[in-house]
Amino acid sequence: MIALFVVTLTGFVALSYEILWYRACSFASGGSPVTFGVLLFAYLIGIAWGARRAGRRCRDEDASGDSRQLLRLAVYIALANLCSFLVAPLLGVVCTFAPWPLAMVLVGISAGLLGAVLPLVSHFAIPADDRAGARLSYLYLGNIVGSAAGSLLTGFVLMDGLGFAGISSLLLAVGMLLAAALAVASSSDVRRFAVAGSIVAVAAIGIVLRDPVHVGLYERLKFKSSYDGQRFVHVVENRHGVIAVTDDGLVVGGGVFDGVVSLDLMDESRNWIARPYVLPAFHAAPKEVLLIGLSAGPWAQVVVNLPGVERLTCIEINPGYLEIIKRHDVVSSLLTNPKVKIEVDDGRRWINRHPERKFDLIVQNTTWYWRGHSTHILSREYLEMCKSRMNPNGVMILNATGSPDVQKTCLDVFDHGLRLYNTMVVGPDPLSFDGDRLRQALTTMRIDGRRVLDPSIPAHQTRLEELVALGAGTTDLDRDRAIVYRDVLDPYLRGWKVITDDNMQGEWRALRWWPDK
Repeated sequence: MIALFVVTLTGFVALSYEILWYRACSFASGGSPVTFGVLLFAYLIGIAWGARRAGRRCRDEDASGDSRQLLRLAVYIALANLCSFLVAPLLGVVCTFAPWPLAMVLVGISAGLLGAVLPLVSHFAIPADDRAGARLSYLYLGNIVGSAAGSLLTGFVLMDGLGFAGISSLLLAVGMLLAAALAVASSSDVRRFAVAGSIVAVAAIGIVLRDPVHVGLYERLKFKSSYDGQRFVHVVENRHGVIAVTDDGLVVGGGVFDGVVSLDLMDESRNWIARPYVLPAFHAAPKEVLLIGLSAGPWAQVVVNLPGVERLTCIEINPGYLEIIKRHDVVSSLLTNPKVKIEVDDGRRWINRHPERKFDLIVQNTTWYWRGHSTHILSREYLEMCKSRMNPNGVMILNATGSPDVQKTCLDVFDHGLRLYNTMVVGPDPLSFDGDRLRQALTTMRIDGRRVLDPSIPAHQTRLEELVALGAGTTDLDRDRAIVYRDVLDPYLRGWKVITDDNMQGEWRALRWWPDK
């Protein structure tokens, strides 16, 4: 019974640590699709190494039923838990001077220590008789149940209730208490109390030093070699991911740039906020608007205040962004605006579940094309679904984040389109840029009572004319802040590929080392 309890609890701890390690590695890589594979490779190699070493010890010692062997097992479990507790903080340190995958050595070592527990416990608890196979199956089942519980409880419950450091400390406490209990149960030798006391003391020190050990973790994972002690002013952690904000309004979602909380048309150097402001040039009065990817809210705040908008439905997969919005005055009114409805859901799933909804304007300002699962909201199949939800003369604007594959896919699905900065503006019907309508919209538009542009101010008037002049277009494909029409885009995109649910072209292209346009 003791053996079953031990392997079940260690399975829970091991899988819980793996979830934490994946979160840290994913933040460090910015959500690269290789992250899970690299982590799993290191984890499985570690388990294999740990099992092999445990097998050698089991061949050298006949420890079956010897309670004194529990003392060694207790020390082993304590060491495994301490190493596992330190993996993420050490990963943060490694990232400041080397690529994050190098830290997978730490994962392998910790996984090896954790993975050796099952064979060692089995060797201790199972006598070599004709029921050895059955007894082993019970232990293996217990380990699987613990592992599954770790995935579910840690991934779906603790991630919403505790932060990274809190979960790490909880796992350290659970693992160390288990080790201490085994030490006490090991034998009548007085050493058991000294060992148990030492294990409890290490656990207590780890819990007390939880915050100092983890301080700056996400900053190190994000800024890497440029880290110099800077801190995020706000961090939101939940089961959906990690969102962090710097003191100048830079939003980092999952380890990558996710926008800037600013609506200033006069200074868009960091967030290119002109893109949603220019939408009146393409649609006179979009009454029904769907926004996929609320993030920190700047685009939604602009769009809901565009002329003619009567209802804005915002779909955001991570509810943590609502807390970010609440903390910033320039976007906080979104949460009380009667024209805005925010739903926490996956964008593609929401569209699929609401075939009856039709929109004049679909706005999608989501994540980078190369991140894991980006195909889900960039593929041809997805865009065809969006197209079917558009009213006549409807317009869709989609942030292509500079990817020619995304641009190619948009023009493959929609008959009409152009590139605005790094986004695509597309639709089933012909598109035209109405400069006069844009000028009228920007000079009358107000957000929370403040004018967007005041033509009586020379700098504002100059900026207004710059935006109206975008309609002239350009043939220079390297210009970031311009409009490139389809007749110029088509020859350039001829060699690129359409993203589909099957080929996952956008997120996997960067990982290929052979020419593949």
